[in-house]
Amino acid sequence: MGKTERIAYLDVSRIIVAFLVIFGHLYTYSDDNDVRIFIYEFHLPFFFLVSGMLHKQSEPMPSIKKYTRLLLVPVLSFCALFFIFSSITYYLGWDNFKSSWSSMLNHASYCSLVISYLKVTFVNFAFGEGMVNGPCWFLIALFYCKVLTDIVIGDKYKWAYIVVAILFYLCCIRYNRYFWLANGLMAIPFFLCGYYLKDKINIIVKKVNPIVGFIFCFLFTVVLMKINGPVSMWTIRWGAYSWYVSMPLFYITGTIGSFMILYLSSMFRKNNRYTLLAGNSLLVILCTQIFFVYISDTVLGYNLNYFVSFVISTIIMILCIGLNKMINVKFPFLLGKF
Repeated sequence: MGKTERIAYLDVSRIIVAFLVIFGHLYTYSDDNDVRIFIYEFHLPFFFLVSGMLHKQSEPMPSIKKYTRLLLVPVLSFCALFFIFSSITYYLGWDNFKSSWSSMLNHASYCSLVISYLKVTFVNFAFGEGMVNGPCWFLIALFYCKVLTDIVIGDKYKWAYIVVAILFYLCCIRYNRYFWLANGLMAIPFFLCGYYLKDKINIIVKKVNPIVGFIFCFLFTVVLMKINGPVSMWTIRWGAYSWYVSMPLFYITGTIGSFMILYLSSMFRKNNRYTLLAGNSLLVILCTQIFFVYISDTVLGYNLNYFVSFVISTIIMILCIGLNKMINVKFPFLLGKF
């Protein structure tokens, strides 16, 4: 798959889904809302699928250092920034943050507050529980996907598929979420699908009429959503049924939903701005949008209507793009660029 095709739809599609992530966070927090359920059916599967399509194999040991710098360093950076931001707003009396941080931030001094933060951060990481900056878990899962993919596709590690399968059963089915490994294993089928089938995916997207493809995938995603119910890659939630029923439905729905976005994005004309935006801004958008979402929740409240959620999501996207430019120029070390 060449650079031209990538510009044509992959970059646009990532921008669309990043917008939907923000919109989903703003519109409602209810797991029973059909709009939220619909977005969650495909938005994370899509990111892992496309990440697999763009992945370049490297030797496992050198790649671990690279992936740590580019994926795990930003996790620490944005969790620390969000802690500082939210602790300040907590002490300012913003109710939204009081409810979220009351168990941790009830300290007499800022020093004890920092110590408590460090304990919660590393303990929660070890047990795969809530993170200070929630969306950063995606980068940890992506780290596992890249490292495991480099191992399983290497000529020296033919046994690796068996090990990954055993880990998948122990973590994703037996529900052991230590170190967020289960989330990475839940995502790796999408990642491997994107890696191995990138050329075929490109052919399918190019050959099928985008309007027909979009409508077909949209309808199938809605039908499967109604059948399987809410899913979550954050909490390892496969759907409404036992894992052996919901798991196949989850992967089928996530794949079809991802194609829906690819067909939608293929309708846009080529524009180098899409490449620049998707390549340089998405990590910052995904990790910083929660700052602005929390401010919106505090000022405007939860469960906004469609129009207000759309407008605020657009504003947040613009703010995140501006923030990305500042970070890349002034503070590139936050993104592991050193």
